[in-house]
Amino acid sequence: MSSTVSTLLVQAVGALFTGVVFAHFQRVFQHGYLRHWTRAWFAAATMVIAVAASTMLRDAGHTSGALYVAISVVSMTAALLRVVWLMFGSYEITARQSVTAVRQRWHLIAAVAIGVAMPLVVLALGASLQAPVPALVRTIVRTAISATAFFVAARLILRARPWHAGFGHRLVGVSFLLYGAEQLHYLGLAVFAYVAGHTASYTPALNIIDFLLQFSIALGMVIWLLEDERRSAIDAATQIEHLAYHDTLTGLPNRQLFLDRLDVAIASAHRTGTQLGVFFLDLDRFKLINDSLGHSVGDKLLQVVARRIRALLRDDDTVTRIGGDEFTILVPSVQKVEDATVVARRVRETLKHPIVIDGRELFVSASVGVSLYPNDGDDGETLLKNADTAMYRAKTQGRDTVQLYAPAMNARALEQLTLENRLRRALPNGELELFYQPIVAMSTRRICAMETVLRWHHPELGLLAPDAFVALAETTGLIVPIGEWVLRTACRQLREWHDAGLPEIRAAVNLSVRQLQQADFASLVAEILAETHIPPETLELELTESMAMQSDGDALGKLRELKRLGVRISIDDFGTGYSSLSALRLFPADSLKIDRSFVGQIATDPDDAAIAEAVIALARSLKLHVIAEGVETREQLEFLRDHHCDYWQGFLFCQPRPAAACSAMLAREVMVRQSLGIIRPSTRPLRR
Repeated sequence: MSSTVSTLLVQAVGALFTGVVFAHFQRVFQHGYLRHWTRAWFAAATMVIAVAASTMLRDAGHTSGALYVAISVVSMTAALLRVVWLMFGSYEITARQSVTAVRQRWHLIAAVAIGVAMPLVVLALGASLQAPVPALVRTIVRTAISATAFFVAARLILRARPWHAGFGHRLVGVSFLLYGAEQLHYLGLAVFAYVAGHTASYTPALNIIDFLLQFSIALGMVIWLLEDERRSAIDAATQIEHLAYHDTLTGLPNRQLFLDRLDVAIASAHRTGTQLGVFFLDLDRFKLINDSLGHSVGDKLLQVVARRIRALLRDDDTVTRIGGDEFTILVPSVQKVEDATVVARRVRETLKHPIVIDGRELFVSASVGVSLYPNDGDDGETLLKNADTAMYRAKTQGRDTVQLYAPAMNARALEQLTLENRLRRALPNGELELFYQPIVAMSTRRICAMETVLRWHHPELGLLAPDAFVALAETTGLIVPIGEWVLRTACRQLREWHDAGLPEIRAAVNLSVRQLQQADFASLVAEILAETHIPPETLELELTESMAMQSDGDALGKLRELKRLGVRISIDDFGTGYSSLSALRLFPADSLKIDRSFVGQIATDPDDAAIAEAVIALARSLKLHVIAEGVETREQLEFLRDHHCDYWQGFLFCQPRPAAACSAMLAREVMVRQSLGIIRPSTRPLRR
């Protein structure tokens, strides 16, 4: 066996060894570039074995047979396939994306076609010249292409990552570079052997160099993969740690990280004798945005809010989203109380600027509670709890306000908790009662409707008005069963009044946004109407203006379904919200109610008078009725009558009364009107 053949066989063993290493790691890590490189080295082994076989045939003088031609085709094809797969793997490392299947297919077809055609052309040329040129030509082409491919691959690998990124990729890149240089050296040796007529004396020594280069490529790949896995493990641990201490939606620190930083800040403030501030912020009416526009809009809104607050504060301040629409802020250095108030007000002001989400302009406000170390607590949990308590106090003060913590607030919070627990038992214990306030027609001066007003007979606190507990019922969700009870009770009372021979009037019942969100709300109303046998047009459902204008398609669908049943729809507290004329025109309303805040000064304040006139004119243009609430003086009534308001209610007529008192009132009205001959006596006796 010649030295050339032995050298080639050693190269084949090295290529097979490298291919096996790549194949093993490809099964473990499932990297696409490893699959390409595995194929490249197996193709290299095939090529070298074919070259060794063709060399042996050439040394034996068998260069014209079909076997020699077939082996030449195999060696050239394998050489080209090796180059293609080598470049595929190098590209995927550099571009960090896979080569498309179509591109792979066309490149491989081209490599096979060229690998088959080139030896046939060269052999035919050599046969015509009757010279041993073909072997030299094939060797030059094969080694030149291989060297070029390894140089390109080395450049791609070395540029894929910074030089200091790891030892493995440097070793592979340098080994590829040296291997390409070795291929050029083989090209030179082939030319030397052709010219001198014999091989170089040191050719056997190249076996060791070739094997070492193959081994260094395999070793470098192993190191590279291990370094990648270590880096991936570190990145994963970092990501897990980030997720454990940060909010996934906004990227802000979460409650745990906030408390950790707060503990550190408290320790620092204790050493230096300084103050720190904890701010608890809650977006006002955020749930309404979520319910009416969808959670995706709500999530985007929270992200904008987080960015605005973060941009407003200093680097050593901490902003946290602790859940829902609640945020906390830690300011580790506060000189005086006024500084904390300034920070809170700046946060409120930055949130008041319009926020555009999906082409829709939204306005938000925030209620902020503030607690200070050491006055309001000496540990993180206490400071956070007290800031939360102050925030709820800000909510009760009218929202969009800042409230500093005071010890009396904890007593208030305890009262609210006690009230909530008692409210949960109010309905089953029969402690709720409906009062009614008459709505009077301006033209006939007779009672045409009764608005329901909920009262709670609290065992310790006595008779409570809705302001004392309805907001709590809304927050806790108790408003849903309570609202159904109110609706059912009002309809039953209407039935009793009609059966007693009293005039057929309407019942006006206030709706909660949570009731309207019930999927079966329209069906529930239809069921109650059928159960109590009252005409649908005698039931009027009242929604606040903000509820009406921010109703989504689902809520509007339910209201239109109720409208088709014959139920009347009224917009309450009109003038206090931000109605758009286009939305109002499409809303299925029958009447508008002028809010009592405008009626109170209607006879003395030109602005309130102008608002009332505008509402009446707007209603008439939309063919809606107008109801004024909160009428307490004759001057107010005269103003409304002069401006053609349709209906009114208020203490000037009477305050809300129990059902029995309203029954007597209706009976007296009937008897007076009968005595004056305004109406004929009923054939049914009036029952008291």
